Amino acid sequence: MAISPTELTNRVKQADKTKVEHLEKQIDKFLQESFDGQGAVIWEPSDGVRHQVLDELRRRYGGAGWSVQYVRDQRDGVGLSFSKQHYTSNYYDDR
Repeated sequence: MAISPTELTNRVKQADKTKVEHLEKQIDKFLQESFDGQGAVIWEPSDGVRHQVLDELRRRYGGAGWSVQYVRDQRDGVGLSFSKQHYTSNYYDDR
């Protein structure tokens, strides 16, 4: 039986969700071992990762207080740069 576009989309979404959860564990461990509280650290996946997965990881870690930026390198491919978010209070916003 041929697969429908909806069924294929659902399979991809489930696969991406599983991948995000797996990578989140890897990144948590990486950050615990590599981040010293200053500057930025760059995490590079060991295999190809879909852009949708990286976007979801950026969203999750951004919500947890990280500034997450894409890093692209011809040799190594795409990675994510993690640093602490720095919030600045604007005098005019406090009025």
